Amino acid sequence: MHDTSSTLLSDAMVAVHNLNERLDDAWLPYDDRMGLLACGSIMLDSLTSEFDPDNFTEEEVDLVNDTITRINAALNEIMEEQPEDFEE
Repeated sequence: MHDTSSTLLSDAMVAVHNLNERLDDAWLPYDDRMGLLACGSIMLDSLTSEFDPDNFTEEEVDLVNDTITRINAALNEIMEEQPEDFEE
């Protein structure tokens, strides 16, 4: 259980850990990876906009920030590899 005794926060941190592990899956098909990155972005945006960082430990804040950085880097890499898919 999370220090705040909120199952919502505990579940959110489990989801962030799982997301981080899935980001390491080099064999994830393109469509699955894009879905993971999109859903992960939405989840992390909700987490960071709905909860005060004081509700989390320093390690949890670092994990969330690291995961956001990893998602942004993965999306930038995809956009650089296939720019025609993202042009208007």
